[in-house]
Order: sequence, then structure tokens, then C-alpha cells
Amino acid sequence: MASLFNQVPSVSTVFALYTSLSAISMILRRIINEIVLKPIRDYINVKVVDLFTSYCQSSFTLVIEHKWDLR
Repeated sequence: MASLFNQVPSVSTVFALYTSLSAISMILRRIINEIVLKPIRDYINVKVVDLFTSYCQSSFTLVIEHKWDLR
């Protein structure tokens, strides 16, 4: 049991990973909004929603931001 607690990362490590992933996702969203054309973004959005809804239970809620254009 003690070896299990030795493998658990610290809270600061978890928060550092979370902030890094959040920053990367915001940067990628900004790049996609500026480079990729709107019809292609809409197509990608539909495919992502289809991917999650086909493999997740009906009790799972997926929230996708409705406003993609950042001005």
C-alpha cells in the first residue's frame, strides 16, 4: 500500500500539467481560428461531436463552445 502512495504525483505537479494543457489548447484554438477556413472548422466540429457522441453513454455531456470566431 505504501508503494501506491509513492507513485501518486503531488498536487503542484497535477496543477502544472493542467495549466500546460489548458494553455496549449487555447493556443491551438487561436491558431485554428486564424488559419483554417470556416467550412473546414465546421466540418471538424461536426466530426469531433460525432466521435464523442458515438462512443460515450447518453448520460455523458459534451460542451463545445458555440462561438468559434475570436475577433
